[in-house]
Amino acid sequence: MTGLFGVIFFFLIPVFSIPFGPRLAFIFDQPEDYRPWIGMVASFNALGLLAYYSARALTDLAKPGRGKSWQVCPERFFVVAPLLLSLSLAAQALFLVRVGGLGAVVTKEANLSGMGILFLFSESFPYLLFVSIVLYFRIDGRKIPSGILLGLFLATILLMFAFGGLRGSRSNFLAGVISIATLMHYTQQRIRRRWLIMSAIPIFAFLVVYGVYKSLRHKIVEVESLEEFSEVSSTHNRTWQGMIIGDIGRSSIEAYTLYKLSTGDDYEYAKGSTYLAAVTLLAPRSLRPPLRTSTIAGTDLLYGMGSYTGYGKGAVRSTRIFGVAGEAMLNFGPWFIPVAFFLVGIVMSRSRAFVRNTPLCDMRFLAYPFVFRVLLTIWMLDQANVVFALFKNGAFPLLFVILVSRRQALTNHGIHTTFSGPSNAGLTEPLKLEGQLN
Repeated sequence: MTGLFGVIFFFLIPVFSIPFGPRLAFIFDQPEDYRPWIGMVASFNALGLLAYYSARALTDLAKPGRGKSWQVCPERFFVVAPLLLSLSLAAQALFLVRVGGLGAVVTKEANLSGMGILFLFSESFPYLLFVSIVLYFRIDGRKIPSGILLGLFLATILLMFAFGGLRGSRSNFLAGVISIATLMHYTQQRIRRRWLIMSAIPIFAFLVVYGVYKSLRHKIVEVESLEEFSEVSSTHNRTWQGMIIGDIGRSSIEAYTLYKLSTGDDYEYAKGSTYLAAVTLLAPRSLRPPLRTSTIAGTDLLYGMGSYTGYGKGAVRSTRIFGVAGEAMLNFGPWFIPVAFFLVGIVMSRSRAFVRNTPLCDMRFLAYPFVFRVLLTIWMLDQANVVFALFKNGAFPLLFVILVSRRQALTNHGIHTTFSGPSNAGLTEPLKLEGQLN
């Protein structure tokens, strides 16, 4: 799956961006012809991919250790699951009370500042409910019938839309869907490649339509025809071409970054500051050192050194995401791209090793989808996005996994699970990827 996304990200989108125009909105100092810069960035990315696969080849040779297996403890589960689900539901209710109801969220009249701690708990409710039902069937020694599993999957998607999607975050909603699909793939029903390819059409349509929703909010119901929708999407820069080039791809911003760095601009390299800022992101603001984040460095590049003025009305601040290659250039220039890709290769290899060498009944697989969905799109993210996404979306489910699990040593003879029955068939064996997840 990550390999398929890599083909789309590094090859198809850059090629697609040339005829449809890679020019960035609201940026005035741009090259007349982007093609040479896209080509040069592609060359650096090619070197980076060689470094990436070199790291994969080196770290894939490492032998796994035995460690411990995490197994569900039924006694803890029947206490912890209702407690955390109630806490998550209460956080959602408190959020709606504070902002003035669901209508205020849809119309964008709600003030969401200071709500991050509530989102940490509330938006985990659909995933925790899905996991709790899966574990209940597993403890009871039964397999979830295919029809019920499909209905549960669709119901969970609707809950995700209600709990987080209405705020207008496409990435947040899709990330939740990816997490549920990943969990189903590993613990219930293998998802075939053709199903993934077929799902691209509704996902693509969702990204375009929901992009317009972000701009219009409740007024989107007033759009009565495809012609009017096309006009509105163009007016708000929410076209399908812009979605592919700007929302999924990073070839335009990477090419522009290389152009600015190569034309004698006064930009000063961040020299690792954005990476250190990502590492310290979760520390209290009063304890963080004064660092140039990727937002500040990106604003300096796009609008001139020292142009960043913070948040608020009239503030100068870039909201663009530069991705792995773009952030590497912001810190040390284009020759640092292979180094950044090499480090990504190590992380990706370790993740694959965990999947290959861990029994499927291990409770840590319930938290792994949050890691996988970040790795799936890691090329298009800044490191601060990675840290924030892992913490916001994975911290509460990980707490759930820790509280309902008990650890036991792995032996050469496998493990003894705390439950039995058809749902446990084959779950004590390490996962064979069989080419379905690359």
